[in-house]
Amino acid sequence: MKKSFQIFSIVLLAFCTQCTVLRKDDPQQHIKIFLTQLQQSLTKPDDEILGQFKVSQSRAALLSVIQILQNKDAFVVCESDFNAATVTSLPAEIQVEVPVKFYTKELSSNDVSYTTLVLALQKEDAGYKIVRINGEAFYQEFIQIKNANAWEATRVAEEKARVWLYEKAHELESKFDSVVWFTTYGKKNFFYVVTGRWVNVFLDYNTRNEKLQGIKMGLADAEGNLLIPQQYDLIGTIGFEKYDLVEVVKDNKVGYFNITKGEWAVPVQYDQFIPYNQQNVWALVKQGTTIGWLDHQFNYHSGFATDKMKTWYENFDFLKTHIQLKAGQYVFSEIPLPEYAAHGIIIPSSYLSSMGVFNQIEGGFSLSENPINAYTEYKETTGSFLERISKNLSAIVVSIRERYLEGREEFYDRNQITFIDEAMRPVGNSIISGRAITMHLVDSTLLEVRTPHDYWFNEEQASTETNLLEYIYFTISPDRTTTRLPSRRLFAQTQYVRLDSSYLSGRFTVYDQDGEQETSFLSAYTLAKMRDEILGANGYTFPDYPNDLQQQFSYLREKNDPTFNSIDEVIATMSEIDRYNYEFLSRLLARMQTSS
Repeated sequence: MKKSFQIFSIVLLAFCTQCTVLRKDDPQQHIKIFLTQLQQSLTKPDDEILGQFKVSQSRAALLSVIQILQNKDAFVVCESDFNAATVTSLPAEIQVEVPVKFYTKELSSNDVSYTTLVLALQKEDAGYKIVRINGEAFYQEFIQIKNANAWEATRVAEEKARVWLYEKAHELESKFDSVVWFTTYGKKNFFYVVTGRWVNVFLDYNTRNEKLQGIKMGLADAEGNLLIPQQYDLIGTIGFEKYDLVEVVKDNKVGYFNITKGEWAVPVQYDQFIPYNQQNVWALVKQGTTIGWLDHQFNYHSGFATDKMKTWYENFDFLKTHIQLKAGQYVFSEIPLPEYAAHGIIIPSSYLSSMGVFNQIEGGFSLSENPINAYTEYKETTGSFLERISKNLSAIVVSIRERYLEGREEFYDRNQITFIDEAMRPVGNSIISGRAITMHLVDSTLLEVRTPHDYWFNEEQASTETNLLEYIYFTISPDRTTTRLPSRRLFAQTQYVRLDSSYLSGRFTVYDQDGEQETSFLSAYTLAKMRDEILGANGYTFPDYPNDLQQQFSYLREKNDPTFNSIDEVIATMSEIDRYNYEFLSRLLARMQTSS
């Protein structure tokens, strides 16, 4: 549509041709007849309409103008009154001003605007030809009313296209407890049905990891015939891994159903199922500690098919494949309610969710040209690597990028870390913003992760430098379960480790009156903020600070946490690590002050 508007704009601004002198005895009624014929021709074939123009522009360019006059737009109506046109004879041409009214249909806004379309005519043989269109005002009014109503126009169109699916879902609810989603695959419609009370908890960030209890899911066709009985915990996206197949999960076991043949391709019996798709191997499967593989005819074979396949599995190379969740790449499901029209839902393969790459159910994808009820264009993996932390613990880091649409189009990058024990089992996962990360095992029970991600240090006026690192900590239990430790501090390193100069050194950038400066050690200002954050986290109220600064560390405390007006009282309540770091930073600041 953009291209058409660009062409149209060129047409309106650049129509020109060779001019001739009008005869003074041309009566205006002949012009009126021509205009009536022009208006009537708008309902006729394109060639007949174009016969009234004599311009150098292309056929496509002219048709982009004509289509507005023909009301080809779905929601903006163009009423052009050629009978009320004003005709003015000029020395080189006849100027015609046609009154135009634009308004919206089927929309609640009912916007109306008025303008004119200006045509330049010249006499030719027994009639007239249009040699120029001066329609800048006409075009701008059309664009303005169209853009102002684009969101609602899209909403109405998308809801209208789905009305019968909503009605079908409602009809099927007489047979099933709930119809939770619908999807279209291979020109056929399918409905995800459940027993029990279903809630789309995945739509809310705070509840998306909750597991519904007492729910069993099945898959029905548009006639209400159950293809997959309501006995399973989750049914995946049709065709996500292989044409006509859909993954089915029950009690953490995985299988595949063929929706075209109406039969099981692979029974629900495997603990892990990872597509391989090389030579005669379709997928690697795992039951307990036993590994095998399936060929493309779904026959089972024990062990690894090749040494290359073994290396692929043990190095987690299956997570290094680029995957982009986007409309057009996969078949999306939707909730059968108008308020969720064009809100895409996808259920990635279970090995991706078990490894923490994607959520078990991903929602929020926009399936319409103008986002109306969802604002993610796509979500994709952009890279991954394996980090050996210790003999018994590894970390898989997958970089995820999201393209988000709402007013501004932006990218959101994050790292998904999944911790794996020596038996290749996930033992923890976490999301870390930013891109590059490094890991450091402090001791057998504590893991430190660093990532360049310092924008909030500047937002909180906690530093004068940029290029600071964010520190995240994980505790490691004897069974290798890895859990992220909470911290409200900007400088979380002061909470969990004893500081030394390595935590204060780096390659920093400072901007001052002299421009950009490179430094290798944190400033006294930043070190003071780091020290004071320790005090604030332990309840110090900073009574000697100005009133507007006393609340600067309020983000560290809950409403009913104890507070202290005395530093000595605060120090007495500190943990051993906090006390050490407070004294370390205080001594360092005193030394820096003496040096200066």
